[in-house]
Amino acid sequence: MFTLFGYVLEQNETDPAWWLERVHPDDRAAVESFFYEVVHGNDLSWVDEYRFRCDDGSYKDVYDRGYVIRDADGRAVRMIGAMLDITPRKRAEEALRQSQQRWKNLTEALPQFVWTARPDGFMDYGSAQIEQYMGCTERELLGGGWLAMLHPDDRDRTQQAWQAAIEAHQNEYEIEHRFRRFDGAYRWFKTRGVAVHRHHRRQAARRGVAAGEGGGGGGQPGEGRVPRQRQP
Repeated sequence: MFTLFGYVLEQNETDPAWWLERVHPDDRAAVESFFYEVVHGNDLSWVDEYRFRCDDGSYKDVYDRGYVIRDADGRAVRMIGAMLDITPRKRAEEALRQSQQRWKNLTEALPQFVWTARPDGFMDYGSAQIEQYMGCTERELLGGGWLAMLHPDDRDRTQQAWQAAIEAHQNEYEIEHRFRRFDGAYRWFKTRGVAVHRHHRRQAARRGVAAGEGGGGGGQPGEGRVPRQRQP
């Protein structure tokens, strides 16, 4: 006899039918199909994740790995495996997904442009307003692509200030520059960023906003304007 997720089973109760009956109904067809595909094929191992019903009626997320023992003719004669409860990991992943979705919903409700960057300065997120305003895709913006959207006269000094902030591990970054709108017009923006320290003080991701004059989507074309930048 052995205990499994609250069950106390006799040896003859551990056949595939007993197990499949307790796989969540929404997962069962896919799990069963993959399981028998491996059993009737040539593979020597099987791995899957699904929800499994416990003796008390609740479901747990499991990571299931099995090794197929085959006879001389290649027929499966036995499978030895183990089921691991991964419910805490799944819950943590879902909590993270919900947190990221809330962050995205918030950033896309703001009039400013919101962005994040990795510790090496690679821009890894830009809010939807940026794409709409500049008339480009997210792929074109990420990494260092956003620099191409700057006025040619502002591009070099912006790149130099950004690189200096990264290399000096500055906690704050602030600069004024012009971004190209979807219709080709350039508008002034004030871009601010702050370091977000995680595991190591010297390795910080960055989050920031870019706001035009009035706090929204860009000021009037700034001929004759003197740009300011601060690098604390």
